[in-house]
Amino acid sequence: MGVTLAESLELSKMMGGWDVDMIHISCWDAFKGPQGEDDPRTITRIFRDELGADAAIISTGSVWDASDAQFVIDEGADMVGVARVAIAHSDWATGLDDGEYSPERPPFTPEHLISQGLSQVFVDYMRRWQGFVTDGRSE
Repeated sequence: MGVTLAESLELSKMMGGWDVDMIHISCWDAFKGPQGEDDPRTITRIFRDELGADAAIISTGSVWDASDAQFVIDEGADMVGVARVAIAHSDWATGLDDGEYSPERPPFTPEHLISQGLSQVFVDYMRRWQGFVTDGRSE
């Protein structure tokens, strides 16, 4: 269900003529290829190959540490987007100077998340993400 890879590629190619600065692709897992497709390439690599070198691409999905970010760049992304790791580590980008940077992974205590600038409301919301908050409560 939803938008297919072919449709996403077609739209992205159209966007090239619309003066779009960057195309953001959410891969969910940047280390895998598209589900249901018989293509060994990652989604990032497919977009890079299809859109060419002139398209600026930001790719996201399960990036956690410096080596993950480098992998996504090596697959053809111009920039790397992150979500969960930045929620839990507000200074994530500063650690990338160290190629061995690998911050702590979930689960996180509510206190840790609050220390990273999350509000109690957002910590409560993050309890919906199984295994992200240690106390096991749901909302």
